[in-house]
Amino acid sequence: FQALRTMVQANPQILQPMLQELGKQNPNLMELIQDHQADFLRLINEPGGEE
Repeated sequence: FQALRTMVQANPQILQPMLQELGKQNPNLMELIQDHQADFLRLINEPGGEE
């Protein structure tokens, strides 16, 4: 997840295409992200290294 966070923070426009691909590969995970979108975005946008 840290690598994902770093990638999205460096290049925010990559998030949407990446999520579309994730939805194809893992629909259950995509559904969880959509159900908890605010939490997901908060985690993606907070500074790294806190895990």
